[in-house]
Amino acid sequence: MKLITKYIIKEHISPFFFALGVIMFILLMNFLVKYIDQIFGKGLPIITIIKLILFNMGWMLALAVPMATLVAVLMAYGRFSADNEITALKSSGISILKIILPSMYLGLFLTATMVYFSDQILPETNHNASMLFRSIRQKKPTLHLEEHIFYNLDKYTFVVGHIERTLPEEWLDLSNLLGPEYYNVKQLDKLRDLAIF
Repeated sequence: MKLITKYIIKEHISPFFFALGVIMFILLMNFLVKYIDQIFGKGLPIITIIKLILFNMGWMLALAVPMATLVAVLMAYGRFSADNEITALKSSGISILKIILPSMYLGLFLTATMVYFSDQILPETNHNASMLFRSIRQKKPTLHLEEHIFYNLDKYTFVVGHIERTLPEEWLDLSNLLGPEYYNVKQLDKLRDLAIF
């Protein structure tokens, strides 16, 4: 590999990883803001929360890599132009095509990598994230119960003023909430200010 080719490729690496980090951070913050009320403060183990975030990072990576590539190319060639390095290379007898070729090789490599990632890995991570969400909702029905929110269940409407998360999970399941077992629970005061209409 020629020295100039190595130099051009090297100039793309730092902006690429910087842009990738920034874009991944923005997408991760967007995900956390969207699901913060369902994930945090519900008594979920920290390992489950980490798994959920890691599984959802697959689709974030699929979105972030093309954007980071664009930013890297713009920053690299923008710096070459600002420092008159493109002019120096052209005056040395190097054609513009040879200056662009290293970026095209990188683009082809990233394209092949992302095609494999999107075809083989991304569906698996999306499936795992979906199954984990479903499992959490089944094992922690309190995810659906919020304080001071009205809920409809068959012919009834109810609102819970305060929920103590120490109550056994089965009593907070919407399907069991109005069943006969509910009225036999000795710890009824755990669901405070419950109103059924």
